[in-house]
Order: sequence, then structure tokens, then C-alpha cells
Amino acid sequence: MKFKLALLAATVLGGATAAQAADLGRPAPAAVDYVKVCDAYGAGFFYIPGSDTCLQIGGYVRARYFVGGDNYSAAGVGATFRPSTNGGFSNVAGSRLRNNALTQTQASVTFDARTNTEFGLLRSFVDARWTIGSGATGATATVDKAYIQFGGLTAGFAESFFDFFTGASFGSVFEPTWADHTTNLLAYTFAFGNGISATVSIQDPTISANFTADRVQGGQLIGPYSPAGTTVTAGTYGGHKVPDFVANVRVDQAWGSAQIMGALHQNYDSSALYGDKMGWAIGAGVKANLPMIGVGDYVALQGAYGEGALNYVAWGLYSSDYFRATSGGVNSIAQTKAWQISGGFHHGFTKTVSFDFDAGYASVDAVGPNDFSLVRLSSDVVWTPVSNLELGVGLEYQGLQYTSATKAAYAAAGGAAAGTLGNSNAWVGLLHVKRKF
Repeated sequence: MKFKLALLAATVLGGATAAQAADLGRPAPAAVDYVKVCDAYGAGFFYIPGSDTCLQIGGYVRARYFVGGDNYSAAGVGATFRPSTNGGFSNVAGSRLRNNALTQTQASVTFDARTNTEFGLLRSFVDARWTIGSGATGATATVDKAYIQFGGLTAGFAESFFDFFTGASFGSVFEPTWADHTTNLLAYTFAFGNGISATVSIQDPTISANFTADRVQGGQLIGPYSPAGTTVTAGTYGGHKVPDFVANVRVDQAWGSAQIMGALHQNYDSSALYGDKMGWAIGAGVKANLPMIGVGDYVALQGAYGEGALNYVAWGLYSSDYFRATSGGVNSIAQTKAWQISGGFHHGFTKTVSFDFDAGYASVDAVGPNDFSLVRLSSDVVWTPVSNLELGVGLEYQGLQYTSATKAAYAAAGGAAAGTLGNSNAWVGLLHVKRKF
């Protein structure tokens, strides 16, 4: 018995020795380069293994459910003023074909990579989005932002440096009564200290001035009526010759922020008979933090005026920056004029319940009796029961008012739709569910 136990022990020891000898011939496991937290730029950043670049991956999933209505006529030009199909509403062919209950889901993924260099911060940012709404056959993929920052340089697809306050509320359906657009640009920001900076930017007008039929555009409601002895038609752009030039001066401090801005935009007609003319826009805005009232409270107010550069006054406000005009045998470019005043307010009742309100008024003065004003109101209440989850309800309104001269000119034009032009109103209510990460 003892002999058998000794033999078994020898066998086990021999096997273990053989296994250890085999292990000696294998390479040592590679050292693991663990992901490390990067706290230099705030929460959520980590070092990309093997580099000194910090990366943050974020995004959201958002679902919205809409109901809406309007009082637009089914005949004549009144039918073309409607909530934009960005939100999914349309009433082109009459009330029985209008969509009044719609849905939309959107997903966003962002990548924010930052590296500290001897020349300053090197940053690249991407926001990719996928959206699917009522009636769609598949999701639409878009790039909301994609740009590089190096020191004071900004290059890529980024928010226009003319834009200032772009709304506090959901603002989900109607086009805004303020400048809010993204385009390809090349800009440089000079930082003077104490939160004061100035930026100069060249921007692509073929993107920032891209009017499409899915927006609420007052300029498509009525034709360009002519003063006596004058003939006008909507302008037709020729080739892209000169980029837009934008500049701003702003201050960002603990109390809030303020900005003054200006833009130049060339209206280059496709016909040499009319040539070209430089449009322009100016604006100013202020945003004041109000922590003494509530959690994260602020109020914002801004205004802008422009001639022949209406996207810088309010995005998608009108379909034509300029018209071709002929008077006394002389051809010229007649630029559309517009101005707007707008603002918003955010109030935190508690750390988990907040209220937002936006209001805007815009007025358009086109060639001849072709003028109107636009009012937009938007509000919402948001509950955040847990971190990064939003449950909200919103209500939005947009109204169009024609001038008396415009109504008279339309009625005098005759035709089947004569006399149908009137002030129009639309509203949308929505339920909002959003989870950020």
C-alpha cells in the first residue's frame, strides 16, 4: 500500500515538473495597456491607449410624438404655408391629406478627441445622427457637426459664427426666427483674455444659404408683385464666386455672454444683365445668467437686420435673397430686406423639473407689395427623474400675417385663388423622451 502511494506521488510530481518545463518555452504575456481616465477636460474623457489624446464618446436616443393643426386654405398660395416637413407635417393637397399625428426617432453619436500641444488645444469633434419619422422607408443619416480646432483655428462643418442664441425650448417643427445654421467654414478666433474674443470666418454660402421646400418659407406664399412700371422676378444664382464673410466680437463671463456680429453675402445672378450685388446682415445679442431665481436660469435677447442675406437674419425665413428688377429699361438687383427680434428663457423649478420659453418676431420687406411678418412661440416642461433621462411635453405656435398692401395686390391679380390670401396659424403639441449618454 505504501509503495503504491509513493508511486502515485512520484507520478504527480513528475507531471507537474514536466508542465513547468513546458511553460518555460512560452513567451510571457504582453503587458496590458489599461484605459485610463482623463480628467483634464471634464467628465467622460479617457486616454486612447498608447497616446496622449483624450476621447469622449457620447450621444443620445430621442423619441418624439406630435399632434398638430392649422387653418390654412386648401386652395391658392395659402396652402403652401405649413409646418415644415422636417417635423413631418404637410397640407399641400388639402385638409383630408394633411398629417396631424406623427412620430420621429433620432439617434446621435458624438466623438470628442482632445490633445494638449505646445500651440494650444488640438480638438476634433463629430456628431453623426440617424433620423426616422412617419412615412419614411428608412433612417436618414446626417452629419450635424464635423470640425477641427487648433489653437484659435476652426475648420470644417461647424455652427456659423454669426449665430448667437439658438433657442431654449425643443423647437422641433417650425423654422426659427433667428439665425441657426451649420456650414463648411474656416475661422480664426482671437482671445484677448477676461472672456473677450473676436472671430473672423469665411463660410460656404451654398450650404448656409440652401433654401429647401421642407421649411416654412414666407417667400413662397405669393409671387413677386411689381410696382407700377417695374418688372421683377425671383433671382437665379449663378456660380459660386465669393464665400460669405462673417465676423463677431463677444464676451463670455460668469454673468453671461454678449455678442455683436456681421456678415457679407454675394448675390451673383446667372445673367450678366443683372450682375451681382453684395448683401449684408448685422446683429447683436445678450444672455444673462439668473442663478438667484432658479437652477440654471437664464434669459436671452437678440436682434438682427439684413438686406440680401436673410439666412443671417433668420434661417429659412424667405425663399429669395434678391429679385431681378427692370425699371425704365435699366436692369438691377433688388435685395430683400428683413429684421427680427427674438429671445428665450430657461427656469429650473428644481434640479429635476425645468421650463423653457422662446419667442420671436420677424418682418420681411420684399420688392413690391410682397411683405409679411412671422410670429413664433415655443415652450416646454421637462422632468429629469434620473440622470440623463428627459421626459417632456411641448407646445409650439407659428403665425403669418400679410400686410394690407400684399393682400390687396394678391386679390387684384385675379385668378381662381383671388381673395383666398389671409393670415395663417399653425400649432403643434409634442411628447418628448430622450436618454443621453
